[in-house]
Amino acid sequence: MDRRSDIYENTEDNHPGECVYANWEKQRDSCILNDQESKQSVDKPAGSRCPTLFAVCVSLLCGLLLICIIVMFMKLNTMAGERDQMLIRYDNMTTEKIQLQSERDQLQSEKVQLQSEKFQLQSEKVQLQSKRDQLESERDSLNNSIQQCLRYFITSQKKSWSDSRQDCKAKGADLVIISSKEEQEYLSRRFRGVEAWIGLTDTEEEGKWMWVDRTPLSTKYWWDGEPNDYKQEEDCAVTGSKFAKAEVLTWADYPCTFPVFGLCKKN
Repeated sequence: MDRRSDIYENTEDNHPGECVYANWEKQRDSCILNDQESKQSVDKPAGSRCPTLFAVCVSLLCGLLLICIIVMFMKLNTMAGERDQMLIRYDNMTTEKIQLQSERDQLQSEKVQLQSEKFQLQSEKVQLQSKRDQLESERDSLNNSIQQCLRYFITSQKKSWSDSRQDCKAKGADLVIISSKEEQEYLSRRFRGVEAWIGLTDTEEEGKWMWVDRTPLSTKYWWDGEPNDYKQEEDCAVTGSKFAKAEVLTWADYPCTFPVFGLCKKN
């Protein structure tokens, strides 16, 4: 209604056509300005959302960067702690290495010393073994001598050949049978100057001398001119005859009833 009244009022002027046109242009410009303002008012929220989204993205990126920095810092702290522990372990291992090297050198020195002592002990062992062998040989020789001393003995009384043989048997022995030169030499040395019966006789057959174990005589140690069977009464043999002048050849034939000691030997 206002617009119409304005139009109609303006028609009463002197220039009715110009007023109507001018009013119409003002109204058009006013409508265009209102349209632009309304359009700007409509487009303004869409333009204002872009900075907000950008700010949110930047904030998120900053937050992520801060988190990454914190994580890296914590990781670096952890790695630094591990590094320090590894350095401590390295120092400890270095100290242990030096200690082990020192102990190794000490053990090597002890090894050399022990080897030297070992060689010395081995040398002493050889010497002791040699001495032991010598002592064993002397012991065996002494034992043999003792055994011989125990095996050979002289009867306590001078008796006939047969009675002396009985005395030997009563002590678990018999008149000696001399089977080697060594045995004859031993008896001559041990019973030097003692006339004694031996287990040799030819009573069964004249001239056929037999030992008491029934073996014939093979090795002979008669003194010169013996046996001579003086007056055909000498059928038993003695050793250590007082008429003999030699060390080994000391046998002679005597009458079997002649009283002399008996030389006994245990089996």
